[in-house]
Amino acid sequence: HELMGKIYTKRKQYEEAFTHFRVAALAAPNDKRARHNLALCYFDLGKYEGAIKQYLRIIELWPSDPKGYFLLAKTYAKDRQYDRALSTLRKAHQMRPDDAQDIVGVGDVIYEQGDYAKAKEAYALALETKKDPGLVHKKLGFVYKSLGDPPKALEAFRRSFAINAVDEEVKKELGPQDIVEK
Repeated sequence: HELMGKIYTKRKQYEEAFTHFRVAALAAPNDKRARHNLALCYFDLGKYEGAIKQYLRIIELWPSDPKGYFLLAKTYAKDRQYDRALSTLRKAHQMRPDDAQDIVGVGDVIYEQGDYAKAKEAYALALETKKDPGLVHKKLGFVYKSLGDPPKALEAFRRSFAINAVDEEVKKELGPQDIVEK
């Protein structure tokens, strides 16, 4: 069933995949991979309540594995439960303090849904990892721009440019006075 679920997922036939992943999870309720596959299938179907229940069960069974927390945070964000998403993201960050990619991913979901203040919180958490600061400052630049704070946006874009001077998006946001060839 797990193999069939993967095949259907690859074909983007999520309803069929769901059926197989559900059987696999029922047959082996303590199999972490089966639970993750079922939760991801719920997520892909847009059935966030089901995905949340599965991730909560994953966290209950494997509380020291940060992957469940990161994925739960992303699901909460998709379901527009931003406070829960950020709270869960902080727990995941404590467990894996050097993971910026997953934090930025959750921030992106929140940003795309238009809650710029909450996205700013996620990106600020990503800055704490000290991983890929150029990208994180760029994201913060767009957040500040969306929040209507041009001075902070400019400062964030300048910081991003200082780290990655070839980023065309950042160059576009900066004026010619800020772009000095190195």
